[in-house]
Amino acid sequence: MSLTWDTLEPLTFITSAILSIILFLVKGLREKQERTDEIKVQSAKLQAMIDNLDELKSFVESQRKRIEEEEIIVNQLKNEKEQLKPIVQADKEVVNAIFSIQENRQRKSVWIDRAIGFFIGIFSSIAASYIFQYFQN
Repeated sequence: MSLTWDTLEPLTFITSAILSIILFLVKGLREKQERTDEIKVQSAKLQAMIDNLDELKSFVESQRKRIEEEEIIVNQLKNEKEQLKPIVQADKEVVNAIFSIQENRQRKSVWIDRAIGFFIGIFSSIAASYIFQYFQN
């Protein structure tokens, strides 16, 4: 059997077809692998985003709880303020009354001090006059 162009032509055609199919399949597999890799990358990115969103959700939840706790404390302080307000007002009135009494006592005390000083001055003058006359005689 001798190989002639006529006998090689169908063999060349079949070989070309097989090589074309193999190249087509390899190209398809390569594209599929690239898409698979891209899907894996996208999946990893999506998982990272889900993790970040979960962290954000827990952070927001903790901040919400903290704000609720602080709001409870603020309300308790407001209630306490309202309860103490009449006591403080009463204490203020008592303090003002004490200051008023003290002021009245000081006014009386000032006049008593002046009267005592005046009478001591008069008695001192009289005593000085008697002593002066005693030494002159």
